[in-house]
Amino acid sequence: MGLKDTKIRFSEAEMAFLTDTSLFEKKRNIINKTIALFGEIEQSFHHLAANYGSVVPEDALKKRGKISRGENYKGLPYVILDHPAVFSKDGIFAFRSLMWWGNPFSFTFHISGNFLTDFQVVMANGLKTREFSNTLICINSNQFEHHLGESNYQKLPSFLNSGRTIDELIKQQGFIKIAIAVPLEDIKNLNDQGIVFLEKILDLLSG
Repeated sequence: MGLKDTKIRFSEAEMAFLTDTSLFEKKRNIINKTIALFGEIEQSFHHLAANYGSVVPEDALKKRGKISRGENYKGLPYVILDHPAVFSKDGIFAFRSLMWWGNPFSFTFHISGNFLTDFQVVMANGLKTREFSNTLICINSNQFEHHLGESNYQKLPSFLNSGRTIDELIKQQGFIKIAIAVPLEDIKNLNDQGIVFLEKILDLLSG
């Protein structure tokens, strides 16, 4: 049998994309610059966390941050910085910085297990304050989803105004994740905004 003509056709826009190899160079440069930026942010976070030895787990203070990258979180590339962070069988205490292609940068504090048990009362009370009025809270039972969409996060004031409580959420989920989003165009202030958010959390945990 002879080969038949394929019915698949590429549009002009798709052909232009297919022949433009500069796109991959641009992407590589953006990823490398993001990794370098996260390296600077890691240093800032490390110095800050060292001042909160009473609340940051010792294992998180003894090691430097981990920067990782991938190509396919919901189809898009990403770069992650976890610091200060501990992921153990007893629980999670982690501050995550995320660049997810085409989406705002985000900073997320994730706490569960024994770490959450230690700080449940101060978090349940402290998250009600005006200090966290611009914060998002995870409402998804899956603690390993990272996007900031409505199925995963809700504005903290809206959550509290709905009649739900932090204690109720902890009982249902067994973890807490709070986050802020930083628009891509605000990248020059990324380090500062991350520091402010992390310091606000560590002050809260300090009671």
